Amino acid sequence: MAYRRVKKLLDYGAAVRLISPEVLPEIEEMLLADRIQKTAYKREFICEAFLIIAVTNNPGVNRQIRLLGS
Repeated sequence: MAYRRVKKLLDYGAAVRLISPEVLPEIEEMLLADRIQKTAYKREFICEAFLIIAVTNNPGVNRQIRLLGS
């Protein structure tokens, strides 16, 4: 799911910042090609972001991200 969302955002010209300890090989290719940026989490990213998409397999983490963005 994360790969499809990142790819679609890139198709529309978005600047994508990925915050994840692990990535799929397809996303790793995007990182190596400098199509997206991977970084450690900083709280100010939530305030600066136009759009936040939480794609984890942990409902509790997804809920925390949603609450931080509201």
